[in-house]
Amino acid sequence: MSRETLLQNIADLVQTDLVPLVEDIDRKGLYPEDFLRKAGGLGGFACVGSEAEGGSGLGLGAQIAVLREIGKACGATAFSAWCQAACAWYLHQTPNQAVKRYLPDVLSGKVLAGTGMSNTVKHLAGIEEHLLQAVETEGGYTVNGMLPWVSNLGEDHIWANTAQTGGGYVMFITGAAREGVSLIACPEFCALEGTRTFAIKFDNV
Repeated sequence: MSRETLLQNIADLVQTDLVPLVEDIDRKGLYPEDFLRKAGGLGGFACVGSEAEGGSGLGLGAQIAVLREIGKACGATAFSAWCQAACAWYLHQTPNQAVKRYLPDVLSGKVLAGTGMSNTVKHLAGIEEHLLQAVETEGGYTVNGMLPWVSNLGEDHIWANTAQTGGGYVMFITGAAREGVSLIACPEFCALEGTRTFAIKFDNV
């Protein structure tokens, strides 16, 4: 599929499936899950993945153009779509093949995904403590802590995080279905409810 065809398909989907929902997204906190999954089915999140990974190989510029097309109608939904695309980008970049198994389903929208990385960025900039801590155990790590304000989440969603270890950091993918992970409702925030934003608690995960 060409970039032009993809963008036209996304623009058409926006008009038929997103524009009628915008009022409810902004005023009632409707989460446009069906739209996001349909956008994924059209290749709307596949640009950052290679064809071998199950993507379209159209590149980061095309992915940004898709997000811009969605944002013409709804900023909240464009933000949720950015969360999905960002998680796909992380998975595309990793050399860890065990984690990369998530990538085809994220690229296609079969699995919806978020990005819990804002605390990491703020921590590395020296303006916030790292809120997740990891202790190395046999075969992996045990993580504890809480992240506020993580978006595009749900009980069957996954997302990217980092946790601080004794000697550095570990980046990982997890989901709400994992034992010890809890999604906690955030205070009401103007026009944000439609992005499925939660605090995430990790209790010996």
